[in-house]
Amino acid sequence: MISLEIRRFKMSSDSLPPLPESRIVVGCGAAALDFLAVVAAYPEPDDKIRSINFKVEGGGNAGNALTCAARLGLNPRIISKISNDPQGKGILKEFEADGINTSFLVVSEEGNSTFSYVIVDNQTKTRTCIVTLGYPPLMPSDLPLSTLLSALDGARIAYFDGWLLEAAVVIAQEVIAIYFVMLKIWQDVLNRMEINGG
Repeated sequence: MISLEIRRFKMSSDSLPPLPESRIVVGCGAAALDFLAVVAAYPEPDDKIRSINFKVEGGGNAGNALTCAARLGLNPRIISKISNDPQGKGILKEFEADGINTSFLVVSEEGNSTFSYVIVDNQTKTRTCIVTLGYPPLMPSDLPLSTLLSALDGARIAYFDGWLLEAAVVIAQEVIAIYFVMLKIWQDVLNRMEINGG
C-alpha cells in the first residue's frame, strides 16, 4: 500500500515578502464599463428571457488588472482614453474609488467610451462579451512626450493588454529607452567603481 501525504502551502502575511518601495505600475489598454446580466441559461436565437441578476461594473483588461494591483497595495497609473459620456464618468469614478491614478487618462469631449454587454450563463458558468469599442481611440498624438515620461517616472512594471496597439508601441519604445538609459548609467557607475578600486 502506498501512502501519499499531501501538504498544502499555507500563506500568511509573515511568509510574503514586503512590498517594494517603488510600487508604481503603469498600464496601457482598455478601460470599459461592463453591463453584466446573469441568465439561468444562454438563450436560443430569437428567445426572450429574463436576467436573474444585473450589475454595472468597471471592466477592460487594463482596468481590471490595475484595479487588482491597487487592491494588492500597489500604486497603479492608467494610460487609456474615455469619452465625457455617462460610461466614461462611471469608469473614472470607479478608478478613483479604487485608488488608480487617472492623471494620464485622456478624456475626449466627443465620441463614446468602451462598454460591454456581458451575458453570464448561470448553468454552464460561462460568459459571452459583446464589446463596443470607444471612439476616438487613444493615439500616440494624445500622449505628449512630457506626459508619457511623467506616467513612467518611478514605474517598476509596465502592463500592456494589447487593445490600444499604436499607443502601446510608443509607450513600450519609451520604456525600452528608459531601461537602456538606466543600464548605461549603472554601467558608468560600475566602471567608475572599477577604476577607483571599488
